[in-house]
Amino acid sequence: MVLALRVWSLVLGVGFLVVGVLRMVPVPGLPPFAHPEYVHGALHLASGAAFLLWGARRPVPGVVGALGLLWVGLGLVARLGLLEHTDDLVHVVTGALSVGFAVAARPRARG
Repeated sequence: MVLALRVWSLVLGVGFLVVGVLRMVPVPGLPPFAHPEYVHGALHLASGAAFLLWGARRPVPGVVGALGLLWVGLGLVARLGLLEHTDDLVHVVTGALSVGFAVAARPRARG
């Protein structure tokens, strides 16, 4: 399961970095990215870098799980209408999958 965590973290890390850059600069042809969202973009950039460093490069399931919980929380807050975002379900799903991969990849106690 560590390999699955690494692959998931690599894909998610690269994806978060791309979305983070797109959130920082206006892209008129793409309606979700037409207006910059600097805080949202910064969260994506920081999370993408963390997924790549502590998920894909040196797998640390606890860090990947914590990042997953962060995105689940943000997605739920947005879902409740406290944040203005249209991709709240994407955040909840990617966060929940991150937590799932992290739990599956954590070392088992021998006893």
